[in-house]
Amino acid sequence: MPIHLDVTHTSATKLLCTVEEAYAYCANVEKSVAEHFPGIEKFEKLKDNTYRWVFKKIAFSTQELNLQLVTRFDFTPTSRIRVTPVEVSGTGSSQLKGEWQFQSVGSESQLTFGVQLSTELPLPALLKTVVAPIAKAEIAKLFDRYLSNVAEALN
Repeated sequence: MPIHLDVTHTSATKLLCTVEEAYAYCANVEKSVAEHFPGIEKFEKLKDNTYRWVFKKIAFSTQELNLQLVTRFDFTPTSRIRVTPVEVSGTGSSQLKGEWQFQSVGSESQLTFGVQLSTELPLPALLKTVVAPIAKAEIAKLFDRYLSNVAEALN
């Protein structure tokens, strides 16, 4: 029986560009997500603002996670981008929800990226206490690297 895993992660970074520039860059999700999210194998548009995320297998400890998501993006110009899960047959039980928030800091900006990932690991419950913290840490590293990659592209 698989174990359920919830990962909640929030991080922020200062950007050396205006809020409008940061928002415009991140709102182009086909570029900002597909090119900067580590481990993305395929980021496929299904319909308006709805995308399938297929990750390379994520290895941690002696296990691998095959992560596939379908999400919808909703845009509030220059202030927020929200991502919500979409149920699609054949994509597994993983779900991602969260948001990008943009704030002015003088002539620069701050980007706060907060997400919640819910997934299942094909492990016996006995291994949960050992593997779950390692899996959460590896997934959190993906989120941090994504934000770092976006900051590097904008700074």
